[in-house]
Amino acid sequence: MTNKDTTAPRERLGGRREQFDVPTIAEALRQAAGVISLAAARLKISRTALYQYFDRHPELHDVRREIEEETLDLAEAGLLEQIRDKNMTALIFYLKTKGKQRGYVERSEVTGPNGRPVSVQVSADNLSVDDALRLEELAKRAANPQPAGA
Repeated sequence: MTNKDTTAPRERLGGRREQFDVPTIAEALRQAAGVISLAAARLKISRTALYQYFDRHPELHDVRREIEEETLDLAEAGLLEQIRDKNMTALIFYLKTKGKQRGYVERSEVTGPNGRPVSVQVSADNLSVDDALRLEELAKRAANPQPAGA
């Protein structure tokens, strides 16, 4: 069994060699925080060309996922700093997203006047004849459901 280096540039169909090896693309992704268009710009290739590298080198997906996880870690660390500094926006954001089990949830309740149920009035006066007939047919079906496959 031979160990094939999958990171080195390789020949593509048509005999052309790839322009970049996997480590070069991985480094461009790291410098661009995993943002495809930024990494492509660093490499001076199109986004489409970069996605083609991903197709030919699936390990690049793992590189990008790892970069995204590292970026999330950075964002969380920054959020914690803001919380320690008592930044009200950061505090509210954290409680809304992580404090739900403790009741920090925004809910919208829809009620009628004085907390009563919402009053709904339905009128068929403005329906076309076709719509009225269709509605009548649906009401009949709802009142007398047929078994499946009947």
